[in-house]
Amino acid sequence: MLSSVVSLAVGLLGFGQLSSQELAVWKRIESSVVMIEQGDRIVGPAALIDARGFFVAHKSVVLGGKVRGRRSNGELVEFDARATDEASQLVLLEASGWQAASVSPFTVVSDRERPGARLLAVIGQGPMRAQVSSQVVFGLVDRSQRAAMLTPVEFEVPLSQVAGAILFSLDGRLVGPIAGTLGTDSVRTQFERNVAQGLANRKSFGPAAIATGYTLGPNVVRRVVDGFRSPGFRVQHPRIGVFCVDEPGGGALVQTVEKGSPGYLIGLRTGDVVLALDGRPVRNQVELSSMIFECQVGQIVRITYVRDRVTTHASIVVGT
Repeated sequence: MLSSVVSLAVGLLGFGQLSSQELAVWKRIESSVVMIEQGDRIVGPAALIDARGFFVAHKSVVLGGKVRGRRSNGELVEFDARATDEASQLVLLEASGWQAASVSPFTVVSDRERPGARLLAVIGQGPMRAQVSSQVVFGLVDRSQRAAMLTPVEFEVPLSQVAGAILFSLDGRLVGPIAGTLGTDSVRTQFERNVAQGLANRKSFGPAAIATGYTLGPNVVRRVVDGFRSPGFRVQHPRIGVFCVDEPGGGALVQTVEKGSPGYLIGLRTGDVVLALDGRPVRNQVELSSMIFECQVGQIVRITYVRDRVTTHASIVVGT
């Protein structure tokens, strides 16, 4: 019964709105997607990331340690939840007795999709089109409240329907989950300015009203996928060991520095104001945290900060 429900949902929501190119992409990738069920409802997708039967899904569609879903051919799949990455809100699922060796795992896109790029979004009701709406904004990942650089994505359905969605490029690679929300007022103002500049005369890219969600960058998604594939399922996110708040005059005001952390080792102290990271201006603490979140563990970056009106430039090794 649920198999036919999956097919019906895809037919009604996805195929009726997809172009021939988008439909071809879905046909190519659907065998690597399992639709997660909660009772008699289909709540969202899980995407195959490893031929051993490892999948990723958004935390909002995974309730408890045991999960079930169905492939496009109607086959029932039982999952065990193996790990959760709170920062990205992605969950690693392992399919019991997975034997679909001919099904290809997804790889992560190499770069952020540019404004105007079309994407394929898979939600509980099936596949639908989406589009990158503007440049990257600084915001917060839902639930975890982790600061991140987010890509705005437009949908032709209410935002409530895209919870747990996973995005794919039109060459069939994994873009990432819908994970973000706007954070502080300053972040929201920046986003509104970006939209006003780039989309002032655009109301939609299709026949329906538009909602906007936010997805993580490929650096973060790839880090999570690689961590989930590792023997211990451990994801290592970058950090420098400082806690900051917004500096009223601009920048990130250091409130605490963890002893022995990368920030401590280069001399950052309470009261310092961080102004730039690798030459990119830092206007508030959300921007600093977001920039660090995009770095790789072990990467060396240049940090600019002010103490007692003296500007210092230092190299810092990003830690975990």
